[in-house]
Parts: sequence; C-alpha cells; structure tokens
Amino acid sequence: MPPTTMRYAGWLPPIHHRGGGWLPLKATSVAGIVDALAVVEPGSTQPGGTSNRCADLTRRRTLLRALSTDPALVVFTAARCSQQDNESLTDDVSFRVGVCAPIKSLDDLAQWWLCHGRDAWRETDWLAAPESTSGDVSFAKFERLDDYFRIVPIRKWLKQSDPWFEAAGTSNPIPQSWKDAFETGAGSAGDVSSSADAHLTIDRLVRGGDEWIVRGAAFSEAVATNKRDLAHRLAYGLSHEINNPLANISTRAQSLAHQVDEPAIQESLKRIVDQTSRAHAMIADLMFYANPPAVSLREFNLVARIETVVASANETAERLGIDIDVENSSGDDVLMMNADEEMIGEAVGVLVRNSIEAIGVDGQIRIDVSVAEDRVQIAVADSGPGMTATQVEKAMDPYYSGREAGRGLGLGLCRADRIAGLHGGQLCLTPALAGCVATLTLPR
Repeated sequence: MPPTTMRYAGWLPPIHHRGGGWLPLKATSVAGIVDALAVVEPGSTQPGGTSNRCADLTRRRTLLRALSTDPALVVFTAARCSQQDNESLTDDVSFRVGVCAPIKSLDDLAQWWLCHGRDAWRETDWLAAPESTSGDVSFAKFERLDDYFRIVPIRKWLKQSDPWFEAAGTSNPIPQSWKDAFETGAGSAGDVSSSADAHLTIDRLVRGGDEWIVRGAAFSEAVATNKRDLAHRLAYGLSHEINNPLANISTRAQSLAHQVDEPAIQESLKRIVDQTSRAHAMIADLMFYANPPAVSLREFNLVARIETVVASANETAERLGIDIDVENSSGDDVLMMNADEEMIGEAVGVLVRNSIEAIGVDGQIRIDVSVAEDRVQIAVADSGPGMTATQVEKAMDPYYSGREAGRGLGLGLCRADRIAGLHGGQLCLTPALAGCVATLTLPR
C-alpha cells in the first residue's frame, strides 16, 4: 500500500530486480517517471510538428529535473544500472555489468529509465511492496535522509549512499569505481532546466492518447474493410460452387414430391426444399454484405411500409402464437422519409423474422416508430430470450451465429446493419435478461 506521507507518493521498484530493498518515490518525481515510461510510437509527432527525437529530449529533461531533486531516485537508478547483466533486453553496452562503463552523470541515469524503466516497472511484484503500517517508520528515516541530502552536492550522492540502502534493509550494490566516476564526472544539476513545464508533459500524454484513438478507429475500419473483402470473395465462391448444386437438389426434391403419395416422405422432401432455400438466402445475404446494390432514394410512407412487412409475417406469427403490434409514436399519421423503400423494408423484415425465431412460440413483438429531430427510429422489441454482451458485440459479424444460444444472429442482422450504414444510419441492439430491443436509426 502507498505511504501516508505527503512527501512520498509511492514506491520505486525493488533495488534488486528479483525483489528486495524498497526505496520511496518522491511526489515531485512522478511526472518525470510517467513521462519516461510513456510510449512514443515510431513516426508520431508532437505539438508543432516536432519529431520523436525532440520528444525524447523533452522527456530526458523532465527526468533530469526529477533526478536532481530526488536522491532516492538517483541511488535506486544507479543500483539498478550496476546490476544490469549481459542478458539485458537492449544492445546498449553502456548498461552491461562491469566497471568499464560506470555511471558518470544524471544523463546516464536518465538514459537507463528511457531504456529500461518500463521493464523494471512491469516486472515488479507490487503486492510485495511494504505495507503502509510498517512503512511509516521507514519513511521517517527516508525523510530525514532526504532533508540531509539537500545540503549534499549531487556529485557526492552515490559516494554517501550507504544510509539509503541501510534504511531499505539491503546492501549497497554500487561499485566504488562508479561512485568515484560520478563524483568526478558530470554528476551535477548545472544543465538541468528549471522551467516549470509539467503542463507540456500532460499535453504530450493527452495528444498521445488522441493518436491512439485515431489509430484505433483506422484499425477498426481496416478490419471491417478486410471482412467485407473476404466476404466478397467467399460469397462469389459460394455462389458459383454451391448455388448450382443447391438448385439441382431443390428441383429434384420438388419433382420427387409430386411422384410420391406418402405424407412422411413428402414432408421430408419439403424440408429439403426449405433448407436449400435457406442456404440460397444465406448466400444472398453474404453477397449483399460484400457488394450491396446502389441505394435508390425516393419518398415513401414509412409506417405503411412497416405495416406491409408485418402483414407478410403475420401468417407465420399467428401460427406460432406470436402477436405483432405496430405503434406510431411520431405524431404523424403519414410519416414520409427519403430512402430506399425496398432496403428499409428488408431491414425491418430481418428484425421481425429474427424476433419470431427468437421467441419460438407464444410471445409478443412490438414495433415502435418515432422521430427525433431529423432522424427516424424504428424499435423492434420482443419477448424472446435475452442476449449476452458477447452476442451483442458480435451480432453484426457475418462470421458469427448466435443460434446455439437461442437467438439467430449473423447474416440477417448483418444485412440489416449494412442497409442502415448505406443510409447513413445505424442498428443497435439492447441486451436484457429477457427479450431484446433492436433499434434502427435512419436519417429522415
């Protein structure tokens, strides 16, 4: 748990990379550490068109400022540098074990954070960090050391670092040669900028997050495009390789049905015809998703079109004991919209058929039509089984089916979603423990 003192905001990773020896993280050093651990993508730019090189210089400056005021951070970094072995993830030989490349400056310490800080943080078992109840006494020791080191020149911090390791309960791993090199080298804060620019660090993080959002959107669009391309190739392959055999099977089954008199055999042949028709419809849906026809816009009465769709589905619904109600909440007896009437009718038909399949027998479907500003909403609610979050997430995926879970998803909803997109609208599913609401939103 984090310490309760105001001076320290938490813990640094353990001094020994396999665990053991904890030093405190000063609150004033948090910005420098966060900036050092931030990911800068290759090719990304910072405000003003500056490159990653400029961004790295700024991150280094922020780190140097943190190091110049935090002796515990300096001591910790030097200790971890001295333990860097030949199996380091980087090829930078300046951080390998040995006295051939000792730490000579704060800049060397900053470089370690830029190269290895993320690894050190990721590999730490933070559950092993000291508890605050026992840490308060230790932090009192660290605070006294920090007060004393304010009058100690930075170049002597490593040479006088033993008390820090004693307070952490571990031995000092920094070689004497490194202490000497740091004292005689550039271990001062003379080149550290005193400008107050933490706001620039926050700005870089915000802009970096914005870049991730943009890349995520581009990636999602690329995935959707690749899916459509794959569906296009698959649909054309299925059309050529499967449609013809299906047509032959359907024709033969219908011919045989006229030649036999036994009801059981006729019923079996009818099922064959029905299933081949269903397979044809699935291929047609995939073809539509991959390569839809051009939208033909014209004005039509939306409510009248929905009532026509419902009328065509009523025979099946009544046989299964399912009631379908249409409610016009728009306030307009004649609700005109400019869209492709056939496509909109298909989309509503898909939603109604999906609800009928989900309910099975004895249930209710309610279709509500409403207007919000310049958009029309068609909500189809049913009393079928509920949907899980996974089903909702994948419902418009042409390569997914939810029929094993009791609700037919996949190509039908995929077609309706495609129609909505072609009109500049969207199809949304609202999951529930019982029932589902599919809302088709379209520009009027």
